[in-house]
Amino acid sequence: MREIFFKYIDKKSILHSINPSIKLIALLTMFVAITIVMDPITSLVFLLIIVLSTKYLANLKFREIATAMILSISMASFIAIFNILFYKTNFIPNIPVIFNIGKLKITNDALMVGLSRGIRVFSLINLSIIFVSTTDVTALVDSLVQNMRIPYRIAYGTLVAYRMIPLLSDEFNQIQASQKIRGVLPKKNIRSKIEFFFKQAITLMVGAIRRSDRLALAMDSKAFGAFKKRSFYRPERVEFKDVIFLISTILVILITYYIMWKIGFLKKLGVSA
Repeated sequence: MREIFFKYIDKKSILHSINPSIKLIALLTMFVAITIVMDPITSLVFLLIIVLSTKYLANLKFREIATAMILSISMASFIAIFNILFYKTNFIPNIPVIFNIGKLKITNDALMVGLSRGIRVFSLINLSIIFVSTTDVTALVDSLVQNMRIPYRIAYGTLVAYRMIPLLSDEFNQIQASQKIRGVLPKKNIRSKIEFFFKQAITLMVGAIRRSDRLALAMDSKAFGAFKKRSFYRPERVEFKDVIFLISTILVILITYYIMWKIGFLKKLGVSA
């Protein structure tokens, strides 16, 4: 089964055309900007910016990222509810209570922190969805090597490992299917199922070692890593539009901070909330 939660979607959009390294820098900048915001309203504004970017900059439709979105909503909801119910101020006496859930009291701080953390997690996961959906991993590695000067042995080794993930998933499904055909099934108790899983994992690991050994021999036979400098089949260049995109991202963050500060929502930045 090659389908995974986060995958590259090949289509035309503004974000698809941006240099992957510049896009990664912009993503990390937005990550930091969202992470240090403790106010839920400001976090909601950033979320709105991300949603609009998904629609108009990435040209992504909901059905194309539905699985990843469901995962994102589930994780964000769990974190928000958990913090609302069990934040430390709920257990401190003599603090005003907004409402009660049975014997558990919910304070204003718990509600604000829970909403803030939930929205931030949802925003960060959606940023990741946008990046992965609009960035071909091969182009990203090429850009990191050429534009960011990352050693190509490390970069392409990481690319190979990434490419092997769906192959291992397929192989694990084949192992399970072959054992079902032979009637080799675990007993209904948990211990038997765990032991059966480890036997499948060992079979998968042996296959992965053989595959990696053949791959290493192939790379050595082609003198991979023998030279410090190498030529590139797919050149990646930082263009004027990439610089404009990065500057625009930083300006959007600063303008959002300024507006929310002037309104009175953004009182401080930090990571404690």
